Amino acid sequence: MVFFSFNITCVPQTNPSPVWTWSCRSDRCEKQLVVEGETAQALDACKLLCGEYRVLWPKPTGLVQLGTSIAIISQHAITAELSRSGRELSPKVAELFRGATKLFRDNVVGLGKGVGPIRSVGRSLLIEATITDTETASFKSNTDESYRLEISETTNGRINSSIVAATFFGFRHALETLLQLTIYNDVTQELQILDKALITDSPVFPHRGILLDTARNFISVESIKRTLNGMAASKLNTFHWHITDSHSFPFEVESYPQLTQYGAYTPSKVIITQRYT
Repeated sequence: MVFFSFNITCVPQTNPSPVWTWSCRSDRCEKQLVVEGETAQALDACKLLCGEYRVLWPKPTGLVQLGTSIAIISQHAITAELSRSGRELSPKVAELFRGATKLFRDNVVGLGKGVGPIRSVGRSLLIEATITDTETASFKSNTDESYRLEISETTNGRINSSIVAATFFGFRHALETLLQLTIYNDVTQELQILDKALITDSPVFPHRGILLDTARNFISVESIKRTLNGMAASKLNTFHWHITDSHSFPFEVESYPQLTQYGAYTPSKVIITQRYT
């Protein structure tokens, strides 16, 4: 019988010099070998600078002016505030505003999650918001979802993002657009943002949604959450959830537990009711 002995040592992972770079040609990013003396460009950085609409999705319906350079921002210096010239938000809209801006910061930091470390150096990013309708906190089919987003560099080197929206829902869409213009550069390990942009946008269709049928085919809560996040990223506004049918009743109703007891496909295929924010 032969025995083998292994001595395992943990070595800090280094960031090797990239052998590939990406360059914009005919409005698309092409992969090329790095030549000696050349600085490699990450794919996401190339996509942020390549083409007429770059990474914007869906395509804005109004004015689109995008800069040609990128700024490094710090994950520890992302703040949001209301414009001094604007009106005070109602309590419900203010709560939505705080939740949306926190989610934006979390999403920016999450760009590097599972990819690599994020260098803490960089400029500060200030989101300055003006919301005209300070009372509307519930979405309706005729809600104004338009917005104007301008990114600029201030004299002190800060990156300023000015958002003017008719309602909170337009402001939320503007944050999604701002997130699309922010990347994690896996070559330099930095958070980067387009340093100049001017975009005006409003939806073409008032009803933009999907139907999810969890009665005929069970879908886990985590998958439903990913679907909602994808809807938010695409600026959809209607979630039609076909949750029960004659095929199955996976939705837990506390006052009638027999519905899932007899109606679910299996005891494990039950959707527990809880608030998702």
